[in-house]
Amino acid sequence: MEMTCGPEKEGDSLRDASVPLVTVTRNGQVDLQHLGFACLVDAEGNRIWSLGDPHAKAFFRSCAKPLQALAMLTSGAADAAGLDDRDLAIVCGSHLGGAEQVSQVDALLAKSGLKPEQLGCGARGAGPEALADMCSGKHAGMLTACKHLRLPLETYLEPDHPWQKRLLATVCDYCAADPAHLDQAIDGCSAPTFLLPIYNMALGFARLAKEAGKPGPAGRLLRAMTVNPGGHTGEPDLRPFLPENGASAFVTKGGANGLHCAALPGLGLGFAMKVVDGAQLPRWPVFTRALEKAGIISAATASAMRAALWPRILTRRGVEAGNIRLDF
Repeated sequence: MEMTCGPEKEGDSLRDASVPLVTVTRNGQVDLQHLGFACLVDAEGNRIWSLGDPHAKAFFRSCAKPLQALAMLTSGAADAAGLDDRDLAIVCGSHLGGAEQVSQVDALLAKSGLKPEQLGCGARGAGPEALADMCSGKHAGMLTACKHLRLPLETYLEPDHPWQKRLLATVCDYCAADPAHLDQAIDGCSAPTFLLPIYNMALGFARLAKEAGKPGPAGRLLRAMTVNPGGHTGEPDLRPFLPENGASAFVTKGGANGLHCAALPGLGLGFAMKVVDGAQLPRWPVFTRALEKAGIISAATASAMRAALWPRILTRRGVEAGNIRLDF
């Protein structure tokens, strides 16, 4: 296994770690270029493919949600509350905030006798409106765990709260990170978020993917995400693109500011990438090319993923105005 996260080196920067990922052209001329770094690793920490410096750090943001949900599942809280796969998917997801998702999170809370007013996401004092926040599923999962374990509910978002300490321990365990050198900050939803190398993020997802190969909570969690795409998870349905080389799913999770992670059950691999300018446009082009370069998908599958997933450069009238070019 490669060196895990430690103290920041003097002079480190996201730009220094980055290489060109994607260029947007208009009429054959460069309009915009996105820089970043990415890697694909196995559960033992072997690097299968990388771009730029995979030991550069980024905040885990919403990509940490599957690992945070795993802690809830292994605590016994999910079973005690009677959570089903749709509940687990929305706990892992950055949902779309529609009527169906609002109803799902409300029902999830009710299974533990909790109320929307107890959610700490969204605007202060938002009350039931917090249900529509894209992270309300994650927060409902945190509250469910705290209720089950008889932990304080009012302070569940404080970094020194017992449940937040347990979430930190789970992330560090799966990502082979040293908690003594793991910086924390506040995410947009008011929960703690962690700074660590994308190599370690990919490792955490690879370990999830490997565990999913046998009966247990990791497999249950990734299956829930796979069969409930769209509004609940905020992720597309990738089942049409599965190769015939052993991958049983592509389980993806996007995060704010250009972060993207994925677990590949059946292959025991994990992927992570960071786009320096925070753009989402490079997400699917880079992921597709990484899978193709690693020999996981064929050129035909890569072409199908491009047609279905890649963004298009259009005018507001829907007319093609430019192209996306991969730079690696």
